[in-house]
This record gives sequence, C-alpha cells and structure tokens, in this order.
Amino acid sequence: MIAIPTIARKDSEVTRNAVIFSPDKHVKVSIRSPKMVPGFAIVDPEKTRSIPPSVTTNTWLDALALVIEAYTSRNANPIIDVIAREGII
Repeated sequence: MIAIPTIARKDSEVTRNAVIFSPDKHVKVSIRSPKMVPGFAIVDPEKTRSIPPSVTTNTWLDALALVIEAYTSRNANPIIDVIAREGII
C-alpha cells in the first residue's frame, strides 16, 4: 500500500488508524489494523494546497494538541520530550 496524505496532520501517512465520520448519523468510528500501515508514503505539500484554510487550521491545531499532550504526559520520556518540543516549536 502507498499512502499519499492530503492533509497537514501529524503521522496521517503512517498510522494504522482510520477515522470515519458519518454526517447522516453524526458519529465517528475508528478502525485499527496493522494491515493499514502503508509500506511507502509520498508526502507532497502541494497536495494540501486545495484544502480550505479552515481545514488546514483545524488539522494544525489538532497536531499541536497531540504534541502538547505527549509532552505533558506522565508517560513521557526524554526522547518523547525532544520530539514533542520540536512539534510545539
């Protein structure tokens, strides 16, 4: 499988999780499987240019919240702290 992410979100191209939203039912479900991890990812920032600014802002804020959560976690360690600080900066 080859992944080509089209949103600016942390790890969207290498995760084994997928979130599916049903607007009709107003519900989100998560699907997880190791089989969903791609063997290769093409990360092209140009692919994100067609996304509305509000979506880009929301995905950026989501990524920021995730790295702040990692940094402040009781389970954090020095390696996680370094990576999270880079994401925050």
